[in-house]
Parts: sequence; C-alpha cells; structure tokens
Amino acid sequence: MWPVLRAMFSIERIRSDLEEFTSLVDEEHYLNGAGLKDKAEFTKIYEKFGHLFNKETIDFVREYSKTVEGEEERRVGYLKAFLVGDYMQNKVKELSDKVLTMEVESTVEVEGRTMPFRQAAVALANESDHYKRGEIFRARNRVIDRLNPFLEERFQLMHETARDLGYAGYVEL
Repeated sequence: MWPVLRAMFSIERIRSDLEEFTSLVDEEHYLNGAGLKDKAEFTKIYEKFGHLFNKETIDFVREYSKTVEGEEERRVGYLKAFLVGDYMQNKVKELSDKVLTMEVESTVEVEGRTMPFRQAAVALANESDHYKRGEIFRARNRVIDRLNPFLEERFQLMHETARDLGYAGYVEL
C-alpha cells in the first residue's frame, strides 16, 4: 500500500492544501458569523478537500511522523492533530451547517420586538432590567431547545468517529 500512498500524498501537498482549506473555512466562518451569508456551506469546502480528511491521509502522516525528528517532528505533530480534528469535523459537516444555518435564520420575540437569535445574546448582555433579561433568556432558550437535538447528534457522531480512529472518545483527543 505504501507505493500507492506515496504517489497520492506528499507532506508538502497536504500542507499546501490545508492552508487553502483553512483560508476558505475562516472566510465561511466570518461571512456566516457576521450575518453576511444566510446559509452555512462548510460541507462544500470539506467536499472539495475530502482527500485530506480520511483515514488514509491520517495514516500516511502518522507513518511519516515515525521517520522524522527535531523541528519536522514537531511540525508533523501539529499536522496530525489538525488532520484528526478536521477529519472529525468532516464527519459532522452537514449537522454543523444545519445548526449554523438554523442560528442565522432563527429569531426571538421579546415584548413584541423581533430580533435575530444571535443578536439576542448581545441584547441579553446589555439589558439592565432583570425582568427583560429573563424574557430574552427564555426566548433564546426556545431556539436553543430546537438546536439541541442536532447538537446532541453531532456530539454523538464525534465520539463515534474518535473511537473509529482508535481513541476512547472525543475527549481523549
């Protein structure tokens, strides 16, 4: 299997592709988080870079790490950690997109005023009136109650994926 893997992968290509991937993910986080984009589309980015986030790539880097030392050993350690982390994220990308999109699309109503779900956190922090804070808090919790089943499914899948990689669970990573 090694000759095939060596033909498919190189450490420098992996590093280069990860740099491009990270740039696109950061941009997507910014656009979605700033409300400049209504729908999270991390799935498209992960699909474009699917060759990075599979067991074969992780195994290739693990094996490569056994052949290096010093500064390169340290750099490859970070590379392995990044690949494992994003391998996990790749497994939950659809659920992540769904939750983020639901957050952007959700609104809360407090005393006849409608505001975006994410803005409600700011309103909660800035509200001096105890009663109004409670209203905002309860309105946000109604949205969170709708998000929680998807978040729970996402975390369950992350634990399963960690076990598939040989870890006891997500926390062990």
